[in-house]
Amino acid sequence: CDVFTFWDRLTEKEEVMRTINIILVLVLMVSSVPVFGINFDEYKAIKTSGNSSDKLALEYYISGLGSGFFTANTVLKYEGNTQFYCQPEKLLLKSVNYMKILEEKAEKLDTAKSYNTKVPIDMILLQGLRDTFPCK
Repeated sequence: CDVFTFWDRLTEKEEVMRTINIILVLVLMVSSVPVFGINFDEYKAIKTSGNSSDKLALEYYISGLGSGFFTANTVLKYEGNTQFYCQPEKLLLKSVNYMKILEEKAEKLDTAKSYNTKVPIDMILLQGLRDTFPCK
């Protein structure tokens, strides 16, 4: 069974939605608006002085990062490769969990002050996940 076999079982309506989604992704990819990640300095600025909509956008961004790491980790495990981190199977992480893991790792980095403040927060979150759920 292949990880991607669900694509073979799409209904006609789902096929149309998939096509629309692919078109939207392609339009976004070729748009002239640059999309960048958030670095540690920007993260701290939003957390301390950002407005509520910036903070909500940050939470959604971090939730998306966590979801992406979870998906990548699942594929690595399914294919028999080394995982990034080893989350317990019965534990379902939500955005609040990813935020807490990121905040704890960011606090440690901020206290140590031995890091590049331009490092993307996705790297901080991934390291936080690795520290929280190390593989044995």
